[in-house]
Amino acid sequence: MMEHKLKYLYVLASDDSDYYLEQTLLSITSLRMKTPNAFVSVLCDATTESTLVGKRKKICHVVDELVSVGINEYFDNKMARSRWLKTSMRRHVKGDFLYIDSDTAIAEDLSLINELNIRLGAAADRNMDISMFKQHNPSVFQWIQEVHDKLGFSSFATIKNYFNSGVILCKDCEVNHAFFDKWHELWLFCLESGVTIDQASFNKANHDLGNMITELSAEWNCQLLACGSIRYFHDSKIIHYFATWKKNAYLLSNPDVYADIKETGFVDDELKRMLASPKSLFSPGVQLAERNIVEELYLTKEELGKIRWELSKAKRSSVNRIPLKKLLKIVIRKILRKILQRIQCITRIR
Repeated sequence: MMEHKLKYLYVLASDDSDYYLEQTLLSITSLRMKTPNAFVSVLCDATTESTLVGKRKKICHVVDELVSVGINEYFDNKMARSRWLKTSMRRHVKGDFLYIDSDTAIAEDLSLINELNIRLGAAADRNMDISMFKQHNPSVFQWIQEVHDKLGFSSFATIKNYFNSGVILCKDCEVNHAFFDKWHELWLFCLESGVTIDQASFNKANHDLGNMITELSAEWNCQLLACGSIRYFHDSKIIHYFATWKKNAYLLSNPDVYADIKETGFVDDELKRMLASPKSLFSPGVQLAERNIVEELYLTKEELGKIRWELSKAKRSSVNRIPLKKLLKIVIRKILRKILQRIQCITRIR
């Protein structure tokens, strides 16, 4: 009888113009370094499979299973195709799996996850409880709330746990098939509403189905540069470094890394030496700060609303109409003043 084995699953929608394949290859390489006996599965769309020629075909040599699925031409961009695959992966891949986003580095042996008695698991988004978002990540909380409001997902007001979909432990069972069917259905609704990301639908599905997801400890999805992650970084098993964030201090987020992989088609010895100690891969000038500067400079809806209200009040009180150029100067001055205040506040904290 064949031994039951967990699959480590990646989703790939890519062509030669991007670095998604190279990110996936790097993560798989780090997985094999830390978990040598891992069974690696890659789920891709037929369009992506057709591009796996030449150097790009080398990824097929490091995986145990490549599953290709045809997708309707309506999903004509890579982000939509990747989310289509991700939200429906339960119906295309047999057996239990640990899904892992491609912008990750494996820092420890992952085989211990087999010992967790969890049917469906994911870590908290930003590695913190949703109740802490308002205090520590007000701009992120505001953004998530706006996305849910746009979609008409009133569940966000009462939700107790908000999960990150970058790492998902999933058993092959009937209730999980039902969860993914619901997630896929909700994501298709989100796409029609102009929201391609999958996390709102992921959490909405969890809410609607009675909170099926069990929280994985943050070490299984340590979301680097998120406010809550630093507490768990030392024990992290999967480092989720968010390659889409600009000016990321984590060295593996540097596009030059993936340009080199694209050039050769494989991860060279120098990169493997880096992957041996993924917890040390930071730029020399990186330092800790209490707040994320980019997030702190984000102007909330309320702040922009105040600026608009003051402008309309100025227009109403003037005898003559204020010229457009002068109005623009007022807006720019107010926004710059806000940003300067934030920078001064952050500098004092540092």
